[in-house]
Amino acid sequence: MDEGSVWHSDSFPLPSPDLNRQGSVAPLPVSLDAHDYRRARWIFAAFLCLYVTTGHFLLDVTDWEITFENMEGILRGELHLDTEMMPDFGGMSYGVDGRVYSPFGIAQPILAMPFYLAGLAVAKVVPQLPERIVTRTAVMFFNLVLGALACAVLYLILRSLGLRPTAGYAGVLLYGIASPAWPYARTFYANPLAGFLLLLIVWYLYRARLEDNPRAALWAGVFAGLSLLVRHQFTIVAALGGLVLLIPRENNRAAWVAALRLVAAYAPAAVLAMVLWGWHNDIRYGSWMRMAGSDWQRIGDTPLWRGLATLLISPGKGLVWYAPIVLLVPLGFTLLWRRHRGFAACSLVMIAALLLLYSSITVPGGHWCWGPRFMVDILALLGVAVAVAFDRGGTGPVRQEWRWACSSGSASRCSFWAAR
Repeated sequence: MDEGSVWHSDSFPLPSPDLNRQGSVAPLPVSLDAHDYRRARWIFAAFLCLYVTTGHFLLDVTDWEITFENMEGILRGELHLDTEMMPDFGGMSYGVDGRVYSPFGIAQPILAMPFYLAGLAVAKVVPQLPERIVTRTAVMFFNLVLGALACAVLYLILRSLGLRPTAGYAGVLLYGIASPAWPYARTFYANPLAGFLLLLIVWYLYRARLEDNPRAALWAGVFAGLSLLVRHQFTIVAALGGLVLLIPRENNRAAWVAALRLVAAYAPAAVLAMVLWGWHNDIRYGSWMRMAGSDWQRIGDTPLWRGLATLLISPGKGLVWYAPIVLLVPLGFTLLWRRHRGFAACSLVMIAALLLLYSSITVPGGHWCWGPRFMVDILALLGVAVAVAFDRGGTGPVRQEWRWACSSGSASRCSFWAAR
């Protein structure tokens, strides 16, 4: 019997995934064992080697430079940027005190500090190396490590959702090599971190509702709060997370009490993050609700139909041209809906909310960047659907050729860019 054909949870056997084609629904995610975690560690190591060998270790983009200067400012005990150490970039964000501030979230500079401090230590040990160059090179490892970690976590989630180990490998390869996850692992943008956190948010929301698990709701709140401190657009994600938990599974008193208990576990971390976000805005711009000092990305400036076309199908920025594997997403979510309806529903809600938000801003394509940068935020969730479609999408020759054509096209597109 194939190693992954029948799996068991801690308390009861789960049906074979093959039964899913007849509409069988798995009541709970599959329990992971030591073999899964060992495979995940190997996946992390393999993708880390791949990403590091194709890494880009130069801070040569305005947004990266601003994030780096914000990190150094926080280490000095300041929130404003040292303008003497950086040129006057266009679109700088000026606060009410006339100083220059980063318009981005405060979480990524803090999370990337260990890499900066490691570079600083190397520069102290080897004084011949310029400190500023070493620290700038070190922080570029942040998204490389994060990208490899996202691949490992994605594998564990795919296995928990009932996919075979071979299908888990295929899903991780499709996400890690045949999507913009690889090119953006070479950057210092916040989008890879936001996308990784969104995957964790949806996963823990799903586990919280399915198992009536306050601990999972607590972790969902922690990751939701962290995500809005990474990108303020994720405020909508944090709010939707609370709404998802508030909806009871049944219309009775016990179900409402259980839902309120989950919300009570979810809310503290998310609310605390919102307070910190508002405090940060108040210091910078004199208002808790003001998100940035410049107005180059205002909500409502672009008609939704035009923004959606830009993000999904336009020749210059459409995701379908940069990752043809997304053509498998509708099939994947259809199959996922039959087996893990809660996960599929929560994923679709988050994806739709961010798509509508990014489609309405002034520049949906994200200015000068490779492909639709804002779509990286939802890429991991799309990767789950693609993996399900690749594994359970049928065995006919036409369907197989279609899946392999999408995969090879995406891989060649992304590997060409990443190898430059």
